[in-house]
Amino acid sequence: WIALEANNNFQPGSRSVYQIAIEKAPTRAAVLLALTRMETEQQERVLPAGLTAAAVWINDGLEIEDTQRMIRFQRQTVNAGSSEREHVLLARRRISLWRRIVEWRARATEQVEEEDQEAMDPNDRPEEERIDLPSSMPPAERSPELARVELQLREGQANDALKGIRVALSQMLVLRRDKQANVRGQVSSSRASGNIQRLNTQTKRLAEQYRQSYLAMIELGMPATHQTYRPLRDADLNSRNVFETNRPLGRGNEAPISWIWHMHETNGERQFDNDWLDEGKAPTLYGDIVLMHFSDSCSIS
Repeated sequence: WIALEANNNFQPGSRSVYQIAIEKAPTRAAVLLALTRMETEQQERVLPAGLTAAAVWINDGLEIEDTQRMIRFQRQTVNAGSSEREHVLLARRRISLWRRIVEWRARATEQVEEEDQEAMDPNDRPEEERIDLPSSMPPAERSPELARVELQLREGQANDALKGIRVALSQMLVLRRDKQANVRGQVSSSRASGNIQRLNTQTKRLAEQYRQSYLAMIELGMPATHQTYRPLRDADLNSRNVFETNRPLGRGNEAPISWIWHMHETNGERQFDNDWLDEGKAPTLYGDIVLMHFSDSCSIS
């Protein structure tokens, strides 16, 4: 990694790997920005005025789902042996989530008719509450316009999850190798193991996010044979061979690399390249070099 950084030649005016990734897989924030863009002299409004607020409302629903997912993972670590602070923090997050869901449901658009639901109790588990979006409604009852809006936002959400998974897997690979090569002593080893476990939990949470997005996109009409968004298997969440397989095109079948590292779609055409591998390397490079030198200093001391 140090050699890669030392041999990096910056080209003025050239695009970074991050810009390439954004163009191939827009984030949910970028999708929302495009959907809610106001009409200007140069650009027309993407959505009718009445649907702009609906797009924000749907996006807020997706953010609530993200918070629910985070709390579900957090509660797995809070038990009888946890500190009072951890229990209080979980309770506060549940109350905050409960308030957000109540406020979000009060803003439900006229196009979405929610089923009658019992009033939530703050003492219940708001992380288990169903968030009624177009994808959760029967096709005959949902608004086609809102369904298209949610589908675009779900695509951005899936892109966010896949990028997060790639970055986390890259970081785990670097930390595991650094631990094997440089970490000495029980304290340093425990710290490294804790960081790896944190990334592993993060990967699982992002995988759940992607799978939820994928199922919603299928419900909204995305074909099951779609090449950019595909079922995510447990085998895809493996950090092995992330860097070694950054090889010329046409040789990808030499290693069982998951589709999440190579596959994307540009202008409706299936593409196969190594841009995701390059992106996976870039966000961790500086931090990982610092980690390696920090571990060296720990072993010396």
